Amino acid sequence: MLCGFFARYLDDPACVEKPEVALKIPRWVLVVVIVVFGVILALVGMPMMQSDQWSIAEANARLGGAIPSDAFNIQITGSKKTNTGLGVSFDAPPNSATQYAKGLCGGKLFQRYDPFTATDVDMPSRHAYPITLYGKTVYSFSTLATDDDWGNRCEAPDHVGYVQVLNSRSDATLYRVKVALFFSCDVCTAAPG
Repeated sequence: MLCGFFARYLDDPACVEKPEVALKIPRWVLVVVIVVFGVILALVGMPMMQSDQWSIAEANARLGGAIPSDAFNIQITGSKKTNTGLGVSFDAPPNSATQYAKGLCGGKLFQRYDPFTATDVDMPSRHAYPITLYGKTVYSFSTLATDDDWGNRCEAPDHVGYVQVLNSRSDATLYRVKVALFFSCDVCTAAPG
């Protein structure tokens, strides 16, 4: 017998102390209401339970290109919930790695340039590459980059944020690609509508 809080709503004389005051609800109605309420809670909570991590398919879509099929040691970082960035790194044969890296910034990679350690200045200087984002040009150089480092920084494919890409060619048979996509609110508000 189910007694307690719901006792006055159940059609069970053993649970009801004052039958003249109690509202008679069949048990099956109560069960249906509870099940429907549970389903609604599950559906509302479903988006909150989705993964915070980027999948390979989501990273490919956001970056506008597919990670090469022969890539391995694939690492994807960043948070979809904080919506601040996406990081991708992997190892791949030279042709695949270079084709992917070039595809992110209009086919252009600069030798001896690592955007992850680069310094930006307002005026042209020796060994500095012009980087233009949303109409503003800075001159960027990397003092720590080697001849094997090829990189660039450019607007994201959807023009919300920017991409940094590094194609490290220190191993002639296996290149390392590192990509970061940043889409903070500062960059979002600077993007053309």
